[in-house]
Amino acid sequence: KIGTSGDTLFFEKPGLTMEYPIAFETGNTEDVNSLKKWFDTDLSPRSGSVVIKNLAGVETDRWNFYEYIPDSYEPGNDGRTRFTIIHNLLPDNIVRVKYEEGDFGSEHSYNPLTDKLMEISGVTHAGFTPAVEVDYRRRTITLTMDYPEGQGLALWSYKTAAGTETARSGSIIETTDGTVSTEISRRNYFECIPIKYELIYGFGQDIKLKARIVIAFGWWEDG
Repeated sequence: KIGTSGDTLFFEKPGLTMEYPIAFETGNTEDVNSLKKWFDTDLSPRSGSVVIKNLAGVETDRWNFYEYIPDSYEPGNDGRTRFTIIHNLLPDNIVRVKYEEGDFGSEHSYNPLTDKLMEISGVTHAGFTPAVEVDYRRRTITLTMDYPEGQGLALWSYKTAAGTETARSGSIIETTDGTVSTEISRRNYFECIPIKYELIYGFGQDIKLKARIVIAFGWWEDG
């Protein structure tokens, strides 16, 4: 079937091949030696947390992970060692990593050089303006957001991986100031599901956090 965009319509559904690797780096000699011992000789599953604090040193965000095992380690940046851990369970929609505490905010954070107004039905907040990249060949939308914005996207990703979420529709909206009141045009995307969600910067402090989400879509049309 051909859609109004001239492309074949695809209906996206989350599958059972999702992976949740965790990669991190450390330069602390004691930690490096302890981790290498686990990677080289033990390999037993472990649980842990990634804890993020605010300027006052109070915990605001936490990722918990369960039953993770060593995968690999290699030289990292600035003399650190980079470690990657994974879970070895079958892909059965049981998600072994979750954003347990906190969330990104719901403020209007607009950079006119990179950002566009983005709406995802039942997911995003009003005035959500991340940096947006669209790949029509791969049928993906990549959103990069700061800590003050992007509330709800981590939970949407988790529910999709857990098999309790359906595909959503979304819109990328051209505006003059990042608000819907100055809308110029919009392009609508259908059968949208998140296929990747990651924190990419600022683990040491919540206000510095940046996240990136990749969304697959089935088809599109101009609004």
